[in-house]
Amino acid sequence: MREPLTDVPWDAVDRTTQRARVGSYRGSLRAVDLRGLAPDPIERLSRHKRWIWATVSTEQLVIAFAVVDLGYATSTFGYAWSATDGMLCDAAQVGIPGLASVRRDGVDRVRAVFRSPPFLPRARLSLREPVASRRIETSVVLPGLTLEGFADLDGGPSPMTAIAPLPGGIVNVTEKRVLAPFFGSALVSGRRIELDGAHFGWDVTEGLLARATRWRWAFAQGRTTSGLPFALNLVQGFVGEPECTVWLDGKVVPVGEGRFEHTVGEPLMPWNVTTTDGALELSVTPTAMHRDQQNLGVIKSSFFQALGLGGGVLRVGDAEHRFEQTPIIVEDQDMLW
Repeated sequence: MREPLTDVPWDAVDRTTQRARVGSYRGSLRAVDLRGLAPDPIERLSRHKRWIWATVSTEQLVIAFAVVDLGYATSTFGYAWSATDGMLCDAAQVGIPGLASVRRDGVDRVRAVFRSPPFLPRARLSLREPVASRRIETSVVLPGLTLEGFADLDGGPSPMTAIAPLPGGIVNVTEKRVLAPFFGSALVSGRRIELDGAHFGWDVTEGLLARATRWRWAFAQGRTTSGLPFALNLVQGFVGEPECTVWLDGKVVPVGEGRFEHTVGEPLMPWNVTTTDGALELSVTPTAMHRDQQNLGVIKSSFFQALGLGGGVLRVGDAEHRFEQTPIIVEDQDMLW
């Protein structure tokens, strides 16, 4: 079993030694400045990647969206999935630097923006956590999907932050937040959906990455069969164990690295996911997926997120907690960037 998480430091890099503060923590960093770890601007341009992925979910609906900032290129995607009707809408768009970015500054602890280039279908995303606020403000406009609202950070458990060295790269910094109450509404394929009380979660990641990067990931938030709020974030590869976490009834519990079993090339076949320490088992058979495959020569991506209702068991301390009919997202990402 992993050691309990300690409180997060103020910033990701020690400014005196210029060393990353490697570890797994409870809470959110106030500052991330990786320039000292890669002083060469050409190296930073090729290695420095940032993204924010966020979700608003209920027992039957998942809305997810992202802004990806590679420095030399940007992109966005968003979708809405229903347990009864499958994928309700799914949109993606490639952007250009200057119209899209993921940044941190003295105004916003974290901020992602995307505006569509001229002559492309209208896309506009804004996701920001103002420094002086305890909320995350969200605005999404994509073909078939409009979302407006905010997440109340005081209503959810502490986030998890992992700072980890990377084979072939330098360092990665990731924050996972879950179960924050969301207040707002969405327009999905012309249908208005009220979302007050839904669960908000996000993945904020920034790193100096290896050129070839591969991982598998699972994410879920909901309630156990006994009614306790829970969430999970598991990964195999990439950062690995340092970011693997379960949240249960307000507690933040580090767990072992994920282990994923599924039929390669068949995302909608059953998935079984466990952890190396036996703390978690889940199974899900997805009913729909968002997919993106590109081959631009020097840049290649093979990426999908598949969704379905699944169940499993969490083992925390001496107790077992079961969950059923919970929306679960599983992902396979293989990048050359």
